[in-house]
Amino acid sequence: MRMLLVSLWLALTAACLAQSPWIHYHNTRYGFELDVPGGLQAREAPANEDGRTFTDGRSELLAWGSNNLASQSLDQAYREALDAARQEGPIGYQASGKNWFVVSWVNGKSIIYQKTFHGPGCSQSFRLTYSLSRKSKFDPIVKRVEASFKPGDLSRAH
Repeated sequence: MRMLLVSLWLALTAACLAQSPWIHYHNTRYGFELDVPGGLQAREAPANEDGRTFTDGRSELLAWGSNNLASQSLDQAYREALDAARQEGPIGYQASGKNWFVVSWVNGKSIIYQKTFHGPGCSQSFRLTYSLSRKSKFDPIVKRVEASFKPGDLSRAH
């Protein structure tokens, strides 16, 4: 019975995230933007305004920018992200394009999905972490966040 109640609660939470009014987040320092599920609450912004964390206590969306102080190429940043992900668990998905890459992996009972836009001046990323048991409910959420994720100026440090 307890397992049934937990499963029902998980399904309702994911459904609420998918159906709650979404908010649009725009980072004024780095200029990137993305949609955030309405069920996630924003934590206090860091003093340097490099990003934001949104959470419902069980899933988390991080969005941040960082300056490319080491002058990494896109390939170097992508390899570094893959290596870091492999330290946590098996890679489930990876892809790259002209100025971006995606890495998704499983860490214990969580799925982590990260997309990064990378340029000579900075990187801008989001990372969505959610329970493996909620994958089917989060697939459309991941798609919407990713589709809405637009970078700011990657050519310079901020």
